Amino acid sequence: MSTLLLYIDPSSGSLFFQAILSGLLTVILFFSNMKIYVSSLFRRMMNRK
Repeated sequence: MSTLLLYIDPSSGSLFFQAILSGLLTVILFFSNMKIYVSSLFRRMMNRK
């Protein structure tokens, strides 16, 4: 029977955590900017009428 020992050294762990955090923040900012862009398009369409 084989036992699997998992170890993540501190530098790899912090790199992994930083990558996950930056990816999450990128997605949040992207959708926030898309929401602002789409709402500004609707405002422009409504002001033309």
